[in-house]
Amino acid sequence: ERFGEDPLRALRAARISAALGLEPDAEIEPAMQEARTALRGVARERVRREIEALLLASGVVPALALLRRTGIEADIAPGTAADAGRVLAMLPRDLTLRLAGWLRGTQAESIVLKLRFPRRVVAEVTRLVALHPIDARRLRGDVDVRRLVRRVGEACLARLFALREAEIAEAPASHTESAAAQRAALAALRDRIDRVQRAGVLAIDGATIMATLGCGPGPAVGAALHFLTDCVLDDPTCNTRQALIAKLTENVEKGDGPPRGLAIELGDTPGTAWREAPGPEGRPDEREARDLPNKETR
Repeated sequence: ERFGEDPLRALRAARISAALGLEPDAEIEPAMQEARTALRGVARERVRREIEALLLASGVVPALALLRRTGIEADIAPGTAADAGRVLAMLPRDLTLRLAGWLRGTQAESIVLKLRFPRRVVAEVTRLVALHPIDARRLRGDVDVRRLVRRVGEACLARLFALREAEIAEAPASHTESAAAQRAALAALRDRIDRVQRAGVLAIDGATIMATLGCGPGPAVGAALHFLTDCVLDDPTCNTRQALIAKLTENVEKGDGPPRGLAIELGDTPGTAWREAPGPEGRPDEREARDLPNKETR
């Protein structure tokens, strides 16, 4: 009868009983199952608030297990992984991260939209699920790693590593060897990213580049930053102000082109005729190059 008065109490019962470490009474589960149809008519905003509290609760494992046994979880988020509760328990109490952990392998965007989550949360969860697992991406060289870091961002990368580590930690005992290999691959990827991030902090900034090239703001600066970053990735010891100026000057004098996706043409004044060429996907790479960090502007 209490669930009939407010079907949302079925969700609340799962959260509270789990948080308090209580075993639900024998009649609770059948009552929760009977409340499923009525629960579908409850405002999604109210359901969302209960889901938020449940996912962040200390008893998330038994709470999700109860929702799964009663069929309520399948109504709200069909297709969730069998280890969802255990993985969530390994994650920090970050709602976006726990939502992504819960919705791995599902139509995550559709689910969070139906639950009326804010657009920012929808975007972040959808992106995390799309990029997971981070170690499955094919990164052939340091340039690919650098682009991944720049496009994904440090905050998203940290969440992706946390999610993957929790998933590997909860692998079945029968998959011990596989989990060890996955853990090693993840550690190797983290090392590559750390090395690329250290190399990506250039010892010169845009102002120095413009002075060296004799040009103003524009595509030439982005092209030069891109070129110098690749030089540092190849040889981290050259990341000094003098060495980078020398490499830039030498490149201009020789007329050699910068990295893939950018081209250089020399005019009467060295460095004044840098131009942008289409990137590998037909789009300019200048915006990415312009966003590179540097020591002098930090």
